[in-house]
Amino acid sequence: MVGLPRATSYDVDWRVIVLPEDLHIIGNGFAALEDTERINMQFRLRRTSSSNEGVMRDVWIKASASRLLHEDGSVKAFMCTLVDVSTFKWAEAEQKLRADEALRAKCEQENVRFTDFATLMVTNIVCH
Repeated sequence: MVGLPRATSYDVDWRVIVLPEDLHIIGNGFAALEDTERINMQFRLRRTSSSNEGVMRDVWIKASASRLLHEDGSVKAFMCTLVDVSTFKWAEAEQKLRADEALRAKCEQENVRFTDFATLMVTNIVCH
């Protein structure tokens, strides 16, 4: 999913696989794990995937991470599971686009009605 071979343990350089503009999400998330047992975060990878329509779009990942502690309470390692949520993100974006288009069409329709009403009022005033 992220372009790494399957293994049980990694020293992951997130800068290689995560989009630069989403790196702060990873940094903040793992920093929070110093004081929190589990975190959830969503970020985009440095690769794209084709949607059903053949459009290339960002690959979105939902990560759930927890920490493994040494006996003295210090952090030994982080455990992280990743789920590809791209389809959900693409659907959200499409839904927002359609809602925005519907709102824009409604506003244009109301403007036409107002213009028609104003024209009618001016016509009535001028003709009488």
